[in-house]
Amino acid sequence: MIRGVNKQIVEVSETENDYFERAILFVRPGAMDSPEPELKKQAKALLQSMGKAKGKSRRTRSFRAKGMARLGVAAGMGATLALLAARLFAF
Repeated sequence: MIRGVNKQIVEVSETENDYFERAILFVRPGAMDSPEPELKKQAKALLQSMGKAKGKSRRTRSFRAKGMARLGVAAGMGATLALLAARLFAF
């Protein structure tokens, strides 16, 4: 949970992350007048968004696998048609 808010710093002592135990966020000067609950809410949202894995998702990988499968099927069908055409037109 969020431990406290100081004048220009929000310290998050429970990050819910296996690698980091604390986070210290510096509040922008324009946001200094924001209420403390809003600062805490924004700090938590920022840390949660940073915890999401970057890179390719399973969905992207599955789309790539489906695309490769379609390409393989199309190549096989093309080879089959070429073989049939060669046999049909061979004298």
